[in-house]
Amino acid sequence: RAEFFARDRLGDAIARLYERYVDLLLDSPARTRAAATARSVATMLGSFDPDRYATAYAPAIESVDHRTLGTWSARGAEALLQHHRAMLELADDVVMREDAILDLRSDAFLMRRTHLGTARAGGGAYERPFLWLGVFGSDGLLTRNEIFDADRDAEALARFDELTAEPPATARITNAATRSWDRFREAWEARDWDRLAAIYTPGFRLIDRRPMVRLDLDRERYLQGLRLIFDMTSSRFTANVLATRGERLLLSRLLFEGTDGDVGPSEVEWLVVVEVDDAGDRVAMVHLDPDDLDGAYAELDRRYAAGEAAPYARTWETLQRFAAAGDWDELASVFDPDLVLEDHRPIGWGTLHSRDEYLEMIRALVDLAPDLSLRLEHVLALDDRRTLSVGRAAGNWEGGPFEMPFVAVVVFGPDGRIQRFHQYDPEQLDAARACFEAIRVGAARDPLAALARPNAVSATGDRLQAAFAARDWGAVRALCAPGAKFEDRGRRALVSGDVDWWIADLQEIASMRNTRLERQLVGTAGDRVALTRVLLSGDPGGAAAAAATENPPISSLGPFELEALWVTEVDESGRLTAGVAFDVDDWRAATREAYARWFARDAVAAASAGPVFELIEAFNDRDRTRLRAALADEFVLDDHRPARLGLIEGADVWAESWAGLLDLAPDAQIAAGSTLAYARYGSVGLPRIFGTLRDGGTFENPTASVAIVADGRITRLELFEPEHVEAALARFAELRPDPLRIRPNAFEELRPDPMRIPPNAASRARDRTFEAWTVGDWAALRSLASDDFTFEDRGKRALVSGDVELWIRNNQFVQSGSGVRLVRELIGTAGDRIALERILWTGGADGSPVEREHLRLTEVDADGRLRASIRFDLDDRRAAFAEAHARFAAGEAASTVAQAPIVAYFVASSRSDWETQLRGCLARDVVVHDHRTLGFGISTGDELIERWRAMMNLAPDVQAEVFRILAWNRHGRVEAVRIGGTMPYGGGPFENVIVRVIVTDGDRIQRYEVFDTCDTDRALARFEELSADLPSRRPGDAALRELG
Repeated sequence: RAEFFARDRLGDAIARLYERYVDLLLDSPARTRAAATARSVATMLGSFDPDRYATAYAPAIESVDHRTLGTWSARGAEALLQHHRAMLELADDVVMREDAILDLRSDAFLMRRTHLGTARAGGGAYERPFLWLGVFGSDGLLTRNEIFDADRDAEALARFDELTAEPPATARITNAATRSWDRFREAWEARDWDRLAAIYTPGFRLIDRRPMVRLDLDRERYLQGLRLIFDMTSSRFTANVLATRGERLLLSRLLFEGTDGDVGPSEVEWLVVVEVDDAGDRVAMVHLDPDDLDGAYAELDRRYAAGEAAPYARTWETLQRFAAAGDWDELASVFDPDLVLEDHRPIGWGTLHSRDEYLEMIRALVDLAPDLSLRLEHVLALDDRRTLSVGRAAGNWEGGPFEMPFVAVVVFGPDGRIQRFHQYDPEQLDAARACFEAIRVGAARDPLAALARPNAVSATGDRLQAAFAARDWGAVRALCAPGAKFEDRGRRALVSGDVDWWIADLQEIASMRNTRLERQLVGTAGDRVALTRVLLSGDPGGAAAAAATENPPISSLGPFELEALWVTEVDESGRLTAGVAFDVDDWRAATREAYARWFARDAVAAASAGPVFELIEAFNDRDRTRLRAALADEFVLDDHRPARLGLIEGADVWAESWAGLLDLAPDAQIAAGSTLAYARYGSVGLPRIFGTLRDGGTFENPTASVAIVADGRITRLELFEPEHVEAALARFAELRPDPLRIRPNAFEELRPDPMRIPPNAASRARDRTFEAWTVGDWAALRSLASDDFTFEDRGKRALVSGDVELWIRNNQFVQSGSGVRLVRELIGTAGDRIALERILWTGGADGSPVEREHLRLTEVDADGRLRASIRFDLDDRRAAFAEAHARFAAGEAASTVAQAPIVAYFVASSRSDWETQLRGCLARDVVVHDHRTLGFGISTGDELIERWRAMMNLAPDVQAEVFRILAWNRHGRVEAVRIGGTMPYGGGPFENVIVRVIVTDGDRIQRYEVFDTCDTDRALARFEELSADLPSRRPGDAALRELG
């Protein structure tokens, strides 16, 4: 399309150009702005009329006259209009003629113009050429008016570029999701479709929530639509990143512009939330209307909470409450009363020393701007006690909008409330990052903290710290066992006492102003013993009074910090039984105390980790004889670290290598750290060697070590970098003794393998039926079935049942096919009499290729004869496993009612009303104990249900399969459980295998304990321990009756 204008109608042509630009835009904020600008342009380029000009001027318009004798500089619309009106008083026939365009944008222009008229004073005509620069605001009104002499083109063009340049961006915040947009743009501009498509994972999902769209597409269907616009003649995407969360999420405002053939220029704007995986490839995108910013942020935060922030749910929840607090009470609840806020901005609030001071400052802001709101734009880092984020406060003040961007480093206390707040300007982001990295919450002065793994004691410690912060002495007492003992072995203390003595000591400390108790986990010894570094700090404000006192109490001192190492031990319910304090430099004594307590109650730990601890002690004591005695003669060291020792064979050779280390660092010591896994044949630990080099300078070398032991001595030691812990654990599993090579009298030391499903009476009975079926011996097949045998096919296309004769006829029909072949896979057992198999048979009656699969449950009686054969569809595993365990409880285990609640719990987890049913299977005071390396420690039944709810929210199809019972008795069982499902949004399938110890009273589950599969022997020992002193069960099957 083309439009032509006369040479003296340039102004009309320019006005028409702006109008046509509006016609090309779709309904959007950009089109509204363009239309308002076009109206202003038409007004300014029409006849000279100050009253008309007034409708195109912004109230605060700025006019700058750069001419040598310029007099048209003015501020405000009325002042500029006075210049125009004065012109009409001085001249007649005033006209503004447009001569040339030097540059033009959608919101600005620079043109050559001539002012013509007839002067009233002399009656002569005049012409005054000049350059005119105009800039329009977001409302389409002229906000800036600048005038130059006609011969100063270069200066005017430079000024035009300056005014129309994009505002300087603050330091760009990037993550894996923003980098995926960079990859997308590069591939789009390079017209490389294969590279573009590779950005999307196989499980990618697009959810379009725009009211006029409403789509939910998989990868294939999304790429089909994307290809259509990719093939357009001209197209481009412009992304404006609004927010990020962690590494994997971003919120962006996206603009698409394109032209193709008969399709004129068009543009579409929308909001998009993008989620990527660890490799930076897209797993999900959600499209929303461009004005649905609240909905977009809600989607962004929901995905963050379910993903990267999930391990730190309490921290994230508190940060969100801070940003969205709707009233003063809610806002106050987020902060510790002793909050300290440090404002590092050049013009800021300085340092505030309490929650009340901070709230007063916020109230003052709200008084000025009642609509004040806060938005978290970027969450850059988050862990259990710290966050680094970028946000923006916005509102209206004195009739105009304002914004205050900020960067915040927030530190959370053990009770989840904000203790410390550092505030920066966006230009100080690097300083904020450095602040975040420098903060090590909880006396974080020991490098072992990064390696220590939480256990039951650390969980109790978290609750104890929260109770101390709240001064809740009842809660402190409830966390202590009645006979708990406490002792301070510090050189200046040497005191001890019971629970009352300890609480009284804590109360005296807490009575001082600004007192804080902070903890840092240094190491663990099993699940019930921990070594913790504790920092007590405060500022009682009594320094002056103490000056005249020779031995002043702490309460009369000035600011102080006291540190100690604490060895704490808990019982099986997580209550403190002992606490022993040591001076910080007496770490060896503290470690010895921790390991002695662990070994005293865990014989497996003493046998497996004991030789390793003896080796460490011998080195620290420089006792070569003890060191050599801890090593077997055939000792082998295999160092997998980059700067490695390689392979060393022989105890004497390795012992000699230590002499070389001591020559380089005479004061070198080894700290034991935490033990991550152990079994009868060895352990995985996190030791640390440190010291001072003879030539000066300290060194530290943390290591993940795998130790294998036999007859109380170390036979093999393998070393890994601490970040390769998973490789060390995998190697430990590989080194489990091979029963084919072990001496005959050592079979009792072998750790059972829960992943292996050994044959039982039911699977052996099936071996015999398979032999008879193969040769067509139907009489032999009939003799293998009991008198009460039943056959069922519960497949959706069958649903038949009958006696042994129907079963025989079915077998005859299958066997009659040409080339029929049967393949069996044992996938689960329940006791000795139940087996569950996956069956694949190929071939058909007419010889055509046929392949069918199903699941088959087999039950035998005490004599090993078949009682039941039940088929299930392949996708009906849940029902098959439920049937297997129900028959186990009603059959082989019928003499004891302990199994009924366990079966009820198993069935309840798959019901639609699972929560009510699951709760009904648990005793009110059930003890849940997760012993896994990365487990949850000791928790309650409610917390167990919360974790299952979280799992179902993440993977709605999750299911648990108890595929093997390792041991059972009248008290309960030890079982191997496979938990699997599919993560949404392209997360893919997952599977975890655990070992579970469950003890019941016949009606409800009393103990629920979970172990890693590599700790199966510990699980069995634990089951024996729990069963030892329990009373006989009373009859009852309430749990099964509840589930119908």
